[in-house]
Amino acid sequence: MSAPSPTQTQAAPVASFTREGTIILPEESGDQQECDAVFSTGSDVVRFDFSTGEKFLERLRIDASSVRLERFQSGNTNVLDGHNSFGGVAAILGNVLSASVRNGQLVGTLKILHSDTWRLLKGGAARALSVGYQVFKYEIHEATAESLQVREAVDWMPVELSVVPISADAGSAVTATRSIEPVGGNQTMDQNVVTLEEATAAASGAKMANPEAIARSWVAAGLSAAQSQNLALDHVAREIGDDGARPNTVV
Repeated sequence: MSAPSPTQTQAAPVASFTREGTIILPEESGDQQECDAVFSTGSDVVRFDFSTGEKFLERLRIDASSVRLERFQSGNTNVLDGHNSFGGVAAILGNVLSASVRNGQLVGTLKILHSDTWRLLKGGAARALSVGYQVFKYEIHEATAESLQVREAVDWMPVELSVVPISADAGSAVTATRSIEPVGGNQTMDQNVVTLEEATAAASGAKMANPEAIARSWVAAGLSAAQSQNLALDHVAREIGDDGARPNTVV
């Protein structure tokens, strides 16, 4: 007897989730580190539906038509410390430089600029990555006598990447590192630093608490206008889903 055909349903509200995975020990060190990594393999993760009181398996479909890569491909998405999106600029460890879909995996390059984090990665004390994402549509595979219900995300968007202490998806890993030496032996500062007016407008538009202080911290940290805008968008994404409901965060 053939299995029933899956049905599609809109995720409501659009929720924020995270997935963890181990990091392969980096091999090099330097002033600036670029790491090639597998961000996600999309493998099954057990979730809990609080509305029904039942467990289900969540699966990420990783192909060009299912993953919204705009934010990860912009080069301005932050690498955070343990999904600490409320920690201000102190929680920023680096940036996601690029992302793509390859052989059924979400892969890309990240840059770690936080020296203490890099020492932990190099020493092997920290080994785990976790991608944060939002799901817009699931394809439902109903439960059987042998398996839980499977909700396969067929329209989803990665929004941030974090270094975390706990791993789950063993396929997510840093696969190579490169030491990038500054030109002429000197560090150069990004000249496109956000202005105080631009930062204040972004923080105020996102309805962040004390936007003036946040704007000053962004300017002091030397963030670009695009990076500041992304932080503001992250705040909005956390506060309200696409349908106006507050999203849940599941680790």
